[in-house]
Amino acid sequence: VQTNPNDQNALLTFWNSLSSKGTLNWFTKGSLCQQPGVICQNGKVIELSLASQSMIGSIPSQIGQLEGLIKLYDFH
Repeated sequence: VQTNPNDQNALLTFWNSLSSKGTLNWFTKGSLCQQPGVICQNGKVIELSLASQSMIGSIPSQIGQLEGLIKLYDFH
C-alpha cells in the first residue's frame, strides 16, 4: 500500500527534525505504511507509535498534516 503523499511529507519533516533517529528506519525501505509503528488505512496514516524507538527530538507542527491520524503514542 502506497502512503498518501501528504502523509509522507509530514513524516519526512518529522524524521528530519530528529537529532537522533534511534531505531526508526522509515525511509530506508518500502512504503511507510509497512513500517513498524505506522498503521495506515487506505494509504493514510491513522496511528503512529513512537514508543521504544530511542529517538531524540521534538515533534514538529507538520505532524498535524496527518489528517487521518487518530492515535499518537509517544512512550519512553
